[in-house]
Amino acid sequence: MGLAVAARARSPVIVVRGNERHLRRGYGRIAVGVDAPEQGGPVVEFAFGEAEAWGAALVAVHAWRRPARDVADHPDHRGDVERHRVLAQDVLTEALRPITRVAGKVEVRSQVIEGHARKALLDTALTADLLVVGVRRRKSHLGIQLGPVNHAVLHQAACPVAVIPHA
Repeated sequence: MGLAVAARARSPVIVVRGNERHLRRGYGRIAVGVDAPEQGGPVVEFAFGEAEAWGAALVAVHAWRRPARDVADHPDHRGDVERHRVLAQDVLTEALRPITRVAGKVEVRSQVIEGHARKALLDTALTADLLVVGVRRRKSHLGIQLGPVNHAVLHQAACPVAVIPHA
């Protein structure tokens, strides 16, 4: 039911899930998944507002994967992992820029994680009171659908999940 509502809502939707500690805000952390700076505004602002209201830290997560040519056994191996990590950090820094002017009240941590976004967010949700993600709706012949990352976190996250539509 939560998946269907999240797929169609034009406003934020919170799907309540998790154990007692998650539901009682026992971790003092709000996590937000950041995909791209231009889509992060409303998502980051919602997460920041929740962290401020709850007196919690905000943990911003951006997952990245190196291009196939940078994998060690690829014939065109460049191995420039640090460059890709820095680019990922730049994405996260830019997405957090709207809240940096008012962030003094909230501890903001950023995590750049190499790997799949789904795994990074699910791992982060293990010790979060709320996971905030943005949604870009996809239209197909089957109707409106959420992407695979949102689908996974709505079904598997250890804590409540807030789904915020991109403007």
